[in-house]
Amino acid sequence: MATKRNPARLSGTSATVLPFGRVRVDPSDHSDHKRIPERILHAPGSVAHGYFEAYDAFAQYTRAVPFAEKGKRTPVSARFTKGASERGLKDMARDARGFAVKFRTDEGNWDLVGNNMPVFFIQDAMKFPDLVYDLKPAPHHGISRAESPHDTFWDFVSLMPESTHMLMWVMSDRAIPRSYRMMQGFGVHTFRLINEQGESVFCKFHWKPLQGTHSLVWDEAVKIADADPDFHRRDLWEAIESGEFPEWELGLQIFTEEQAQGFSFDVLDLTKIVPEELVPITPVGRMVLNRNPDHFFAETEQVAFCKSHMVPGIDFCHHPLLTGRRHSYADTQIARIAGKAGVEPFPDTNDQDRVCGKSEKFAEHYAQAALFYNSQSAVEKAHIAAAFRLELRGVGVPAIRERMLSSLVNVSRELAADVASGLGMQVPDAMPKAITDPEPAEVTVSPALSLKALPGQRGVRTRQIAVLVEQGVHHAPLASIHRALTDAGAVVHFVGSRVGVFVASSGEEIEADRSMESSPGVLFDALVVPDGSDAVQALAGNGHAMAFIKDIFRHCKTILALGAGRELLKMAGMGPVMNEDDGILLAESANAAEVAPAFITAVSGHRHSYHESTSPTK
Repeated sequence: MATKRNPARLSGTSATVLPFGRVRVDPSDHSDHKRIPERILHAPGSVAHGYFEAYDAFAQYTRAVPFAEKGKRTPVSARFTKGASERGLKDMARDARGFAVKFRTDEGNWDLVGNNMPVFFIQDAMKFPDLVYDLKPAPHHGISRAESPHDTFWDFVSLMPESTHMLMWVMSDRAIPRSYRMMQGFGVHTFRLINEQGESVFCKFHWKPLQGTHSLVWDEAVKIADADPDFHRRDLWEAIESGEFPEWELGLQIFTEEQAQGFSFDVLDLTKIVPEELVPITPVGRMVLNRNPDHFFAETEQVAFCKSHMVPGIDFCHHPLLTGRRHSYADTQIARIAGKAGVEPFPDTNDQDRVCGKSEKFAEHYAQAALFYNSQSAVEKAHIAAAFRLELRGVGVPAIRERMLSSLVNVSRELAADVASGLGMQVPDAMPKAITDPEPAEVTVSPALSLKALPGQRGVRTRQIAVLVEQGVHHAPLASIHRALTDAGAVVHFVGSRVGVFVASSGEEIEADRSMESSPGVLFDALVVPDGSDAVQALAGNGHAMAFIKDIFRHCKTILALGAGRELLKMAGMGPVMNEDDGILLAESANAAEVAPAFITAVSGHRHSYHESTSPTK
C-alpha cells in the first residue's frame, strides 16, 4: 500500500510491487482491523466519563478504595445501552437499558455492570443462551423484537413463570426512559462487602439520578423515533457539552446473611428485589459525568466491561446466574476484540467438586410481580396493560397469548382482564403455580417502585421548552417567560412555521431557531402559546401548529397559554378542560412574570395524568 509517507518499492518496467517491511504493513493492518464484531447484547450505546466521589469513609463495611475516605474521587466511565437491540435501531424501542460503570481505582478496575431494572428474566445461567436467541430478530424474516413483537420471545417467557416479574418492569414506563440521564441503575446481583477484618455483609447497588426518573409514553416514543432516531444519545452528549453534567447518587442496601435467611424470598434470585421497606438504601457517594468521548470507536465500541473485574473489598455471591454471566462476559469480550482489551480470564473453579443448589424460595414467581404492579399509580397500571396488549397482538399463535394471560392472572386478575379485553379473549384459568404455599410476603405495596416517587432534584434544568412564534406575537411576555426559564436552567427554543426572523406586534424581532415542520412537539417537554391576535390567527391555520399543540397535550406535558393563545387550545379540543387541568396554565400577557414560577413548578412535575382521560383525540 503506497502512501506519501511510505511509497511502494517498484521493480522493473512492469512496476511490480515488492514485498515491503513491517512498518509499511502496519497501516494496512490497522485499516483491515478497523471494525470489530457487534456485541451480542447491548450493542448500541453511549459512553461518558467523569468521577465518583465518596460522601464518607465506609470502612466499617468494605476496604474497597472508592469508599476509603470522605471526598475521595475515582475516575469512572459509564456506558448506557439498549439491551437486546442491534446497532442502527432507533433509541426509542421498548427494552431494558444497560447501565455499566467502570471504576478506575487505585487497585485496578472495578466494573459494576447492571441495568435500569433491578431484576432479570431468568434464574439459571443454562437458560441464558435460549433467552438471547429469543430476544434476537425472528429467525424467518430477521425483524428485530424491538421493532416488532414475535412469537419466539413470548413463547419463551410464557413458558418461564420466573420471567413474570421482569415482564412487569419491561412493560412499564421504565422500558422507555425520557433520557439516559433520567433513569435509575441497578447492580441487579447481590454482592458481598468485605472490610479489613475480613467481616462481610450482603449488599445491592442502586444508582439514583438527581435529574429524576422519568419516562416517555408509547405514542410519544413512536413519534420521537421518527423525528430523531438518536434521541437518547444526542440528549446525553448535548447535556454534557453544554455543561449540564448528569449526576447519580450511589446507594447501598446492606444486610447480613442472617437477615437474608429470614426473608420470604432468596436474595440470590435475580427475579427478586429487596424492598426498601425491608432494607433502606444508604447513600454512599455520587457519580458526575462531565466529559464526552474523544473517539467513539475507541471509547464506546472497543471498551470492554466484565463482571469478573473486581477490587479488594467487593466480592461475588454464589449466584446460579452470576457464575455463568462471569464466564459469558469474559468469553464474549475476548471473542469480540481478540483479547486486545486485556479482559481478565474467567477463573478456573474446577479445583474441587462444588454443588450450588437453589432454595425452594426460587420456586415462587408471582408475589413480587404483584408487588410491582400494585405499587404503580392508576395511570402506570394502564400503561402496563396497554403495553401487554400491543406486544401480544403481534403474537401469531393463540396458545402463546392464552398461556401468557394465564400467567398474568396470578399477578392481577384486573390486569389479565384488561389485557384480554384488548385481544378479544376471555380470561383463562390461572397458570398452576410451582409452589402453592409460599411464605407470606413482607411487603405488598412499595411506593418507591412508582415513578411518582422519583421526581428528582434538578427542577427544569435541561428541559426543552418550546415557545411558538409567528408574525405579530406579543414580544414582552415571551421575553419575560424566556428570561425566567433560562435563569432556572431550562433550554428555550422559539419555534415557528419556519426558521428565521419574525416581527412582533411592537416591532421587535424574534428569531426562531426551530420549525414546527422539522421539530415536532414530541421533542419538547413543555409549551408556551403566545398572545397576539394576528399570530394566533396565523397559527390556527397551520396544520403543523395544531398537531404540535395536540401532541404536547396528548403526552401530558405542561402548557402555558397567554392571552389570545387560549383560542388555540380551544381549537385543539381542550376547551372543556382548560380550567380544570393542573397541566394547563392560563394568564394574561401582563401577568407573564407572575405566572412563570407556577409554570416552572408544573414543568418540573414532568407529566400531568389528568390529560390521560381528556386527550383531544378522545
